[in-house]
Amino acid sequence: AAIDPDARVAIIMPICNEDIATVFGGLRATAESLAATGALSLFDIYVLSDTPDPKLRAAEVQAWRELRASLGDAEDAPGGRIFYRTRRRRVAKKAGNVADFCRRWGKDYRYMIVLDADSVMTGDCVTTLVRIAEANPDAGILQTAPKATGRDTLYARVQQFATGVYGPVFTDRR
Repeated sequence: AAIDPDARVAIIMPICNEDIATVFGGLRATAESLAATGALSLFDIYVLSDTPDPKLRAAEVQAWRELRASLGDAEDAPGGRIFYRTRRRRVAKKAGNVADFCRRWGKDYRYMIVLDADSVMTGDCVTTLVRIAEANPDAGILQTAPKATGRDTLYARVQQFATGVYGPVFTDRR
């Protein structure tokens, strides 16, 4: 079924001292894939930075501006899709960062998808999560099956292989 146009969704990515290329490359891939589904207008993306280093924060802001420009999200456009904010009081690490978002903007959204700094999700996966949530209003949390990709070390490659082989079996609900 089509997603209800009133079902606003926030995609949030709490970050702190992360690799900028990884963060913004993943967000770009997710946003472009979401745009390909035709549902991008239902989503707002938030980068929630707790990075204390002013130089790194400045680089984050620059990467955020470049991402917005590349996706046609002008800074002066009302209701922009991609937002960046830093907290003045960084308390309770990632949980505090998410809680701060919920206090400030949570009321504006029916759903929230939380991404890790190295997360990439396809537009189909994101819209499927929203459709599942819409069909199951009593559900509180939906979780995707994580899948490791692009790993370099032997241990990480073994994990990547294992999630590829056993992940689908583990998450099968039949």
